[in-house]
Amino acid sequence: MLYLKCMGKIIVFTGTANSCYQEVADAYRKKNGGTLISLSSLEDIAFTAKQIKNSPTDRKEIFCLTPEHAIAAHDCFQKELDFELTYVALDTQMENEFFELSSSFSAHPYQKSGLELIEAVEKERDEMEKIRGFAKPFIDVTGLSKKEETEMVLGTIAAREAGSIFVYFSSFGYKYGNPKNADMVFDCRNVANPFWVESLRKKTGLDKDVAAYIEQDSATIDTYNSIAMYLNFFLERTKRKGRTHAFIYFGCTGGQHRSVYFANRLYENFKTSYPCMIDHREMKRYKGKGK
Repeated sequence: MLYLKCMGKIIVFTGTANSCYQEVADAYRKKNGGTLISLSSLEDIAFTAKQIKNSPTDRKEIFCLTPEHAIAAHDCFQKELDFELTYVALDTQMENEFFELSSSFSAHPYQKSGLELIEAVEKERDEMEKIRGFAKPFIDVTGLSKKEETEMVLGTIAAREAGSIFVYFSSFGYKYGNPKNADMVFDCRNVANPFWVESLRKKTGLDKDVAAYIEQDSATIDTYNSIAMYLNFFLERTKRKGRTHAFIYFGCTGGQHRSVYFANRLYENFKTSYPCMIDHREMKRYKGKGK
C-alpha cells in the first residue's frame, strides 16, 4: 500500500505473505531515499498518524504493513489526516499462495495465532479484498519473480506520478498454463511455426532468422497491425479511466518462437509512448539450447 502526500511522501507497502512487498519497499527507499519503518501494532499506527499530522510536509518515510494492519492504518489515517491518500497493494492469487507456502513448508504469518495454513490464507484473502476498495493501484503479481515484481511496482508508481500507465508485456506457452493476472491475451498461433524447421527448432523468437521466417508468412503483418491498432485504443482508454498498469500477454504453443516475436515487437513499438517492461515467461526453458 502506498500513501502519497502532495509535498513530500509518506509511503506504505503491503501485500500477501508470498509477495515481496518488503523487498519492493526497500528498493523504493534505495531509489528515492527516506527511512524504512515496520509498523506491527495498532498502537504504533495511532502514534505514527499523530506524528504525521504534526510533521513538516517534506518528511519522507516508508512503511511496511501486513494487510491486517493496513486496514487499521487506513481507518486511523482517515480520521487523523486531512490530506488525500493514494494506496498501492501487491496481491497474489489464493491458490498460487497456498501452493507456494505449502510446497516450501513456510509458515504464514497469521499461523502464529493458531490458524491452519488454509485458514490463514483465507483470512488474508478477505483482508486483501477490503484493501482493494481503497488501493489504487492494486497489482496482481502472481507468477512474477522478485525482480519482475520490483520493476513492475516501481514502474507503476513512477507512471502514476507522471499521469501515465505502466505496461507489462510478456510471452507465454499455452501448454505450460495460462497467465493468472492478464488484462489482455493475444493468441499468436495463427502464423507459421518455426518449430517445424529443424534449423530453427532450438532457437527463439529473439533470433533474427526466426523473426525472418515468421515474417515470410503474410498473416504476420496483418496480425501485428491488428494487435497494435487495438492496443493503441485499449491503452489510451485504460489510461484515461485512471488505471495505472496493464498486463499484456502473447501466447503460442510453447512460448518459444511466435509469442516471443510478437511480444518483443509490440514492446519495441509501445515503449516510446508508455513506460514498459518486457518478459518472456518460458525463456528459461529454452535459453542456451540453440547454441
